[in-house]
Amino acid sequence: MIEGVNGALKCVMFLGLKALSPSAGPPGTSVLMYGDATWSLRYRDCIEASWGEVQCVGSILFGDYLCGQDTSLERGGIRFANWEGYERYGANPYRVACILPAPDGSNAQPTLGTAGNVNVTWRLEGGMRGGLPEVLLSSYKYNVDGKPYHFQLYAEVTDISPSVGSVAGGTLVQISGRGFPTLELGRDDRVNVSISGVPCTVINSTYDTVFCVTGPKPVTPPHEATPIRGLYPGMRGVEYDLYDRWGEPAIQYSQLWELNTTIQVANPDTDKLVVTDVWEGQHYQWDQHCSRMKAFFVAPHAGSYRFYLQADDFGQVNATWLQDGAEVSRMIINVTTSTYIDSYSEYAFQSSAPIQLAANQRILLESAHCNNVGTGTQQLAVRMPVPEPRANSLAEVQTIAVTASTKPRQLLVKYLYGAGANTTAYFINITSLDDSKLDSPAVGLQLTFSGGSAKVILPLAATSTSMDTLIESAFGGVSMPNSGDLFGVRKIRGQGTLVLQLGINSVLARSVGFRIANARIVAINTTADTISSAASLTCTPATPVTYVAPPPPPPPTPTPKITNGIMVVVVPALPVSAIVPGGDFYLGLPNSDSPLLLSYSTSAAEMQQAIYNLTQQNVSVSASTNWREGTYFARVWNITFAPDVFDNVPNIVASHADTTPAGVLLSTEVRPANPPIWGSFRLAYGNYCESVSISLTDSGEAIRTKLGSLPGMAVPQKVETSGSPSSGYIYRVTFDPFNNPGDQPLLRVTDISGLNGLEPAVTVTTVMDGSTDAFYSPIPTEFLQLAVSEPGSISLVVNGAHSACAHPSGVCKFTYADAATPQVAAVSPTRIAFGDESSLPLTVIGSGFAAGGAVNVTVGSTICAITSVADTQIVCSVPNSAPAGLRAVTVNVAGLGNAIGSVNVTLTTLRVTGITPSSAVLASGGFSIINVTGRGFDRANCANNRVLVGGVRCGILACSSDFATVLYPGGSTANGAVLTIAAQVLEGGAVLDEHSPTSPAVQVDSGAPAITGISSPTLMPAAGGAVTVALAGATASDVVGMYLVPGISDVTNFTAASAAYKSRMPCSGVAAAAGAAGVACTSGSVPIGAYHVLVVLTSGLQLLSSDTVLFDLIITSVTPNAGSIGGGTVVNITGYGFSPMASENVVLLPVPVSSTFPNGIIQCRILQSTASWLTCLTAPHLAANASADDPFATNVLPVATAPKPVSVVLCSAGYNSTILVEYCASMAGAPRSRADTASGASASYTYSTVLTPSIDAATPSKGSLGTSVTLSGSNLIQVQDVEFLQAGAVKGLCAITAATDGTITCTVPDLASGVYSIRLKKANGEISVDPYGRGTFTAMPSILGLSGNAGSLVGGRNLTISVGGAGAADGISTGNVSRNSVTIGGLTCPVVEASRSSVTCTAPGMNGYVYAEYWNLGQSTYTLPDLTTFTNPVVARFEKGIAINWGTSSPLMGSIQTDFFGARFTFYLQVWGPGRM
Repeated sequence: MIEGVNGALKCVMFLGLKALSPSAGPPGTSVLMYGDATWSLRYRDCIEASWGEVQCVGSILFGDYLCGQDTSLERGGIRFANWEGYERYGANPYRVACILPAPDGSNAQPTLGTAGNVNVTWRLEGGMRGGLPEVLLSSYKYNVDGKPYHFQLYAEVTDISPSVGSVAGGTLVQISGRGFPTLELGRDDRVNVSISGVPCTVINSTYDTVFCVTGPKPVTPPHEATPIRGLYPGMRGVEYDLYDRWGEPAIQYSQLWELNTTIQVANPDTDKLVVTDVWEGQHYQWDQHCSRMKAFFVAPHAGSYRFYLQADDFGQVNATWLQDGAEVSRMIINVTTSTYIDSYSEYAFQSSAPIQLAANQRILLESAHCNNVGTGTQQLAVRMPVPEPRANSLAEVQTIAVTASTKPRQLLVKYLYGAGANTTAYFINITSLDDSKLDSPAVGLQLTFSGGSAKVILPLAATSTSMDTLIESAFGGVSMPNSGDLFGVRKIRGQGTLVLQLGINSVLARSVGFRIANARIVAINTTADTISSAASLTCTPATPVTYVAPPPPPPPTPTPKITNGIMVVVVPALPVSAIVPGGDFYLGLPNSDSPLLLSYSTSAAEMQQAIYNLTQQNVSVSASTNWREGTYFARVWNITFAPDVFDNVPNIVASHADTTPAGVLLSTEVRPANPPIWGSFRLAYGNYCESVSISLTDSGEAIRTKLGSLPGMAVPQKVETSGSPSSGYIYRVTFDPFNNPGDQPLLRVTDISGLNGLEPAVTVTTVMDGSTDAFYSPIPTEFLQLAVSEPGSISLVVNGAHSACAHPSGVCKFTYADAATPQVAAVSPTRIAFGDESSLPLTVIGSGFAAGGAVNVTVGSTICAITSVADTQIVCSVPNSAPAGLRAVTVNVAGLGNAIGSVNVTLTTLRVTGITPSSAVLASGGFSIINVTGRGFDRANCANNRVLVGGVRCGILACSSDFATVLYPGGSTANGAVLTIAAQVLEGGAVLDEHSPTSPAVQVDSGAPAITGISSPTLMPAAGGAVTVALAGATASDVVGMYLVPGISDVTNFTAASAAYKSRMPCSGVAAAAGAAGVACTSGSVPIGAYHVLVVLTSGLQLLSSDTVLFDLIITSVTPNAGSIGGGTVVNITGYGFSPMASENVVLLPVPVSSTFPNGIIQCRILQSTASWLTCLTAPHLAANASADDPFATNVLPVATAPKPVSVVLCSAGYNSTILVEYCASMAGAPRSRADTASGASASYTYSTVLTPSIDAATPSKGSLGTSVTLSGSNLIQVQDVEFLQAGAVKGLCAITAATDGTITCTVPDLASGVYSIRLKKANGEISVDPYGRGTFTAMPSILGLSGNAGSLVGGRNLTISVGGAGAADGISTGNVSRNSVTIGGLTCPVVEASRSSVTCTAPGMNGYVYAEYWNLGQSTYTLPDLTTFTNPVVARFEKGIAINWGTSSPLMGSIQTDFFGARFTFYLQVWGPGRM
């Protein structure tokens, strides 16, 4: 969302849409939309005075229709975290209300209020506030197919008439209600009605009425006819009972199932509801309440189901279902402690055990819960088995934990006093030419004590306490116990020196043999593992290829030993006289004029307060009086700072006070905090070698992008980040359930050498194993049916949305009844044979014919005209146009339905009356096609018709009741013979009716038209060409058309022959064949296969060649088989059948299906083609999948692919755009290649990561002519050209001076000022990818000098700037100086003249401005540093005045951090005269 302030635009936090309530309802429902509010929205854009006004909330669309706002309603408009129970949707939510439209007397817009699944779009409005909320995944529900939606608008049924009908079906039922579609609008709306599991055929539907015809009552009762616990499934919904316990004793867990028994609802009229959106309690905001919910869950698929309960404070779920015909009832979930809203996996006991259910099986679920204190409710979810991934499949979730050894800063304040004569001590004097080595953890002091039995290495950077512990451990800890004041180490640090004083009680020294025999400086290995153990696995490149390896790196330069230049000397130390501790001492900051005066007996709590007063830091303190340091006893206060402070605190010093006893020493010792963890590490997916670098400061979106570039891994659904440099970092990765479905391998840590910190480590763990199973939370009511006391509820589904029952009884049912069923017992006659009659009577005998309305009788599909009707008899007339055969007699009585009784009548109506063409002269050889006309042919099943010509069976190609199109295969040898035509209708394979008249007949003539052969090649390219056939008995002038007919292997197989004849394709340009008796045509491109040639004569006779032409399109090889993801690879394809016209060939490379490439193909642009060879240029494969975070799939990334077959499709040149070409390629009739490769050849192609130069960074990213730029990335060794591009055009080449596989160094050419994208190109033309958009370079101008650089505070003087580097934009030749901009301290200096080497502008006035400079300070900097000494500000600019308040923002987001920054302001103040300021 973009906001405007005083004409300037700024970005603010996105507004999110996270939930709707309810998520389903009928037309006219009041809906609330929830999300997280932003500060600007709540306190500026939509303040209370503007609630609900158009200037704040603009349009709200549900699907295509506006959802109206009514601010007069209590829930209307927009509200912010001020309604009861708002915590259900977060800490600071907003709520927007609207009312769904519904047709009424004033609004009868077609399709308004039609049921279906819709998404919501609402936007802010007014000024610069306009914008759309970000749609969050949590806002979606999912239908049975896993398709997301925001709101399910469902229809309501109010009445069914009649509600009783015939068991034979055929009852016309009127269903009244609202939300039904108006089918006559032709909008592809769907309405499905079923009764007792049998579809009720919809005849018509309008918004408030559906008419359907029932099917017969099923022989086997459906599932829903069997009661479970005496209950039957109704229509959508969940029964909900509320138990208000306000002022009553709290319900205990053991009393849950007293609900509805000893504990009753207070008011059945208000406390019993039907919930029709999801299984969730309706009173989250109430404390002291209980609820019960009950419904049938219907399993959409067979498989294992698990249910999950969220309940606050506790709850249970009971289930009852049929298993092997018997009822099974048990408690399946028992939640004994409170759980958070929308949370189903806090505890294992929230889930049921798996329950095996058949498809459409019902299970009766009953849940109960109680909430005693605060807000809370119950929710029930389900995990469903599905075989393929869906949007709500359970995604794999893994966490990446980055940790380091974290030790906070410690300060030891020491009050030292002499230990007396009974002391043995040593001085160890260490000097170094390099002072820093004395604080290095890599340098140690090795001490060997008398006898050599005790030996220890002391890190020089260790504290005296740590050294004490190490020495005591070297003596075994038992012989030299950690006794506090018996032994200790004192550490004294100076410039280039470190002195250790070891002091021990003399008695103890003699008993343990404490005498230093040897001391020397040693190196300590501090190198940590840089590669995790998982990375040691053998990895596999995504696409194995051979490429030139980079040259080996030069041998490392030898480094001197760290111990060089350090000397150690050990001398005995004399004891210090014993001193009695007492008095006071000072503690304060260095050079402080007011240190704190503390007593030697200061307690830990007092010291804690003292440290806070000095540093404003909260610390923990422990005090010890049992302590020794060398020849001194000590009182020590151990002060530990918070971990996130690190070392960002001032030094503290201790010093003598007037009352400090003589001889007392005061000192402080600091144990620095471990450094914060920072840097980067590398991750790989699966067993692939390719990895990406993850910086600890990367955003979740950046990590998503990087992980999505790994071979085999799609862009994750989301990445959540948390942590800090002091505590470590956690990255929670939710995989893409579509492209990485099911259980996934752990992300693999391949390198941690880029991490800085003490003992850094990276571990990856699985939080949830992925599965294709779908998760519905809470369960939508489209899977739920009310439990009612009567059977027979109908099912009505509109556009996938199940309807609800709004009948006052709560049950919307239809009943099959014997009393409402007419019956047919017999017909007379049972055989009707037609001669010349136009119709013959039929009598139907039975009962119940007069009990309803109008009567309808059909014989097969033919209407029998009613003559008379009585209760037991119907007389009707059968017309002679009825098809011959055994036909069923059906009776329908309006208001009742169909009659039962299966009665047939045999009709013999077949007659042959004519032939077309009427000349009917056929050749004895070859295939001829004619039409036989008449009546009585079986049009319902053409295969039941048979036609014989002279006893030779013909193939049936098409038919209706009055004709049959037949293929005569020839066979008569007698020239001039007259052949009779016999027509038959078969039933069950036997002839039921036959007619074989003497006329019309067919004459055989050797001179009749015929195709004698195919004279053109019988193997042709699928691109098409000239087809020629030889004709006898006809010439080219007799031909009106030619066609190609797919091959027919058996002319008597009606299914295959008719399909081939129907699929005939025209062959254009019919003309006489050159130099031969025949006719030719030109075919277009055709699918590969064998084709007959069909010739149509002017007489109407059709001739079909008995031979076929084979059209083929073959790929024999593809080279190379792999190329760069960035495209640019020239691919050579050999084969047969390509079109010589390059634009008619389409080469398709298969890629994974994505929102960018929804068809799973990408085109390779044709360069050249012949019939046997073509070349094409690959396009880049940069793809993305649309998500809630990227709804338009714009965040494309390079994606590698697996090797898959290349295909060539032939399309006419008229398909001249990408979308048209892909449309052509998708058509079933488009010629498509097949692969026929020789041994060792391949017809596949893959986009390969290892062949793809990839840019990770360009350093520096700014410069001009001669700047040396280093490009880092991967697979760079084969790059030949580094191109600088603007608007896709190459503006210059960067001259390569050095290259390895990971870096390229090049010299920038002379470029005009501007931003350029960098593209790498290999010698073979292959192009690089830039997955993170980091391959950019800005050609920068530089300021060489200023002229006129002093002027008035009010401005107006010209300033001339000499420009070097990339120079300025030339305004002399273009007449446009506005391409240059000059600012002085952030203020615009209008440009008046410009050339490439010089710019002149008019200086602005400075009155009223201050010069502001900003620096980022260290984290937790609570003491103001001396900003007057700071240089090199991060941001420097002029600002108007100094009354500045940034709130929780910063002076410049992205440059200056929001916390811990410093600002310095400089301004001129004109003084009018002397005086005090």
